[in-house]
Amino acid sequence: MSDDAILQLGGLLISIMGYQYPSNDDLWDGNWRVVRAELAAPRCRVERVGPFVRTTELAGFAEDQSSFSRLETESAKLDCLEASFSISGAREGSLGVMRFGVSLTPNIANQTHHVSFVGDISERTTLLEDIKRVNRHYRVWGERDA
Repeated sequence: MSDDAILQLGGLLISIMGYQYPSNDDLWDGNWRVVRAELAAPRCRVERVGPFVRTTELAGFAEDQSSFSRLETESAKLDCLEASFSISGAREGSLGVMRFGVSLTPNIANQTHHVSFVGDISERTTLLEDIKRVNRHYRVWGERDA
């Protein structure tokens, strides 16, 4: 696993393992990434491996994070088409404190896992840098979602 394939935010570690369909270059099938997501918090450890994040979703999240860092918005969210994974971040007060929320569910039929934690603006900045680095390695195929 290369350094380009890792995103970290608090107790969340995401390893990008590759494209689900590496030979497809269309918008739909070409943009699914196989990922390993591990979420850890006191008395909690959740892991999921599979194609549940799309390249277009991470690119959109990077755009949201950029707007967020320029103070154009108060929050940013990664909402995946697969309902089992999401990340949200919002400012809390004016001193650079951030509240993050992560939902990771390996089996949506009978489980729900959501972890919230407080961090500072530097964690959001590091996450943005990580997402941009990963997005340089895994390009968006086809046209962007409307």
